[in-house]
Amino acid sequence: MTLFRCAALAAALALPFTAAAADRLTLTDAFQRAIAADPSLPAAGARVDAAVAGERQSGASPNPSLGLEVENFAGSGALTGFDEAETTLSYEQQIELGGKRDARMGLARREREAAEARVTVARLNLLEQVQIAYGEALAADAEVRLAEGRLEVARFLAREVARRIASARDPEFAGERAKSQVASAELALEQAKLNASAALQRLGSYWAGGGSYRLDMRIFEATDVPAAAGEAAASADLTVLEAERAASAARVSVERSKSVADPTLSLGVRHFGRNDDVAVVVGGSIPLTIFDDNRGNVDRAAAEQRAADLDLASYRVGRDREILRLRSELAIAAAEVRQIDAKIIPAAERAAKLVLDGFSRGAFTYLDVTEAQRALNDERARRIAVLRAFHANKAALDRLLGTYSNIASAE
Repeated sequence: MTLFRCAALAAALALPFTAAAADRLTLTDAFQRAIAADPSLPAAGARVDAAVAGERQSGASPNPSLGLEVENFAGSGALTGFDEAETTLSYEQQIELGGKRDARMGLARREREAAEARVTVARLNLLEQVQIAYGEALAADAEVRLAEGRLEVARFLAREVARRIASARDPEFAGERAKSQVASAELALEQAKLNASAALQRLGSYWAGGGSYRLDMRIFEATDVPAAAGEAAASADLTVLEAERAASAARVSVERSKSVADPTLSLGVRHFGRNDDVAVVVGGSIPLTIFDDNRGNVDRAAAEQRAADLDLASYRVGRDREILRLRSELAIAAAEVRQIDAKIIPAAERAAKLVLDGFSRGAFTYLDVTEAQRALNDERARRIAVLRAFHANKAALDRLLGTYSNIASAE
């Protein structure tokens, strides 16, 4: 019965971990804690506030000017006093032409949209890091369970070898070898627990939490390849690039509008000190675009717009290529896990069980048993490694597809 118990225990090591739902820290919980604690996200929100203030300011018109001039006083002859003084009080207003105000408001609006999109991108980047850390912690926990199973089997074999040595069926060095295997398994378990604790600490560092929580191992066992989330949910990075491209186009309009000279009109009242008469004064001025027509700034803005167009097109191609690569990697890994679960591990488990049964009857040596167990453990370790890589790639794909955009965009 002991042999069958150990074989069942070894087989159970590959099964998903099942814990009470109330004890689990789900991936969504980790996302929400990280978003609530990350200091960079309020900074991104402050930049949105700055962009909103800039948009509000962009609609303001130029301020008027109030002028005062006093002429023909404190001179010589008849102009020695203030009797001949002429005083002019004027009101001046610059008139914006060429659509400057509309162009300025359009640029501010595009910059605000880009700032808002960057908030979602910053959150998605954070969620990707948390998802990777969560997957690493899951893999480390699976390695602990594997190490526990290896130690259980090593201790059983040590007891069995001791019994065989007592009945003179095995030499003394077999017992020492079994003890060495137990010590090695104990060290491996200790290291696995330390790695798992460190992985939990790294995960908890995203919200200044500890490692006293249990993860949802069902996530680690899931090997479904994410489907496309749709362009609306998958376009956080594209939204930023499109907003930046629109802002570049708006800058072209702003610079072109600056090429149109703005006249300044004035209206005033002049007082003549000689006879105390009053007259209206009307005037105006307009800059002459002889030396500076702002052509260089227009050309620079147009070049930046072309660069933004090319950046957007390049990102679309690169994004589609990366999504295709990640989907392929995930599909290959998922198929490998299915093959390991369906064929390789069951065959290795049957071989290990047969060798254990034969060892108890004296048909196999201790080396045969350890070799069979090593082959089984290697396949289980290979399964964990494949799942670790799967979830790292899945985090990258979820990031590109915007799988968790609903969490990233939530206030």
